[in-house]
Amino acid sequence: TLTSSLSLALFLTIPSAVGLAVLGEPIIALVYERGRFDGADTIATAQALACYALGLVGYSLIKILAPAFYAVDDAKTPARVSLASIAVNFGLCALFVGPFGHQGLALSTSIVATANAVLLFVLLRRLLVKRRAEACEETCEEACAEDCADACETVCEEACAEACEEAC
Repeated sequence: TLTSSLSLALFLTIPSAVGLAVLGEPIIALVYERGRFDGADTIATAQALACYALGLVGYSLIKILAPAFYAVDDAKTPARVSLASIAVNFGLCALFVGPFGHQGLALSTSIVATANAVLLFVLLRRLLVKRRAEACEETCEEACAEDCADACETVCEEACAEACEEAC
């Protein structure tokens, strides 16, 4: 289910992001530090990696949430959110490069990825709640159309009781 996928993604990516941020410098030094790639390059790369690590959770959630929209026949919402994210990322990059240098690029990308994921989550939740309410309303209307007042309570869940009463 969507909930278990999101939970698993959070379970895996939060510790991974922390690990990348904390252990980035020694890992980069081990893998790359030789020849022309010196200690200063290692530090600069580790700083950028730490900033990118902040967006790891957002990236992973986007990979789950966008296909969820496609599953409910809504491809426009993730596309619109992505286009808005590109525009915001462009602005944040321009804003952050001056004070933060190369880290500003990574930081802006991570902020936008996280905001993109949060926005997709909120919009998907609204969409699913709306569709559930519509389905419940239809069920209640069918029960009431059969002139079965008792069936209204039986067919509709507690969350739909108000909609059912209004439909009857």
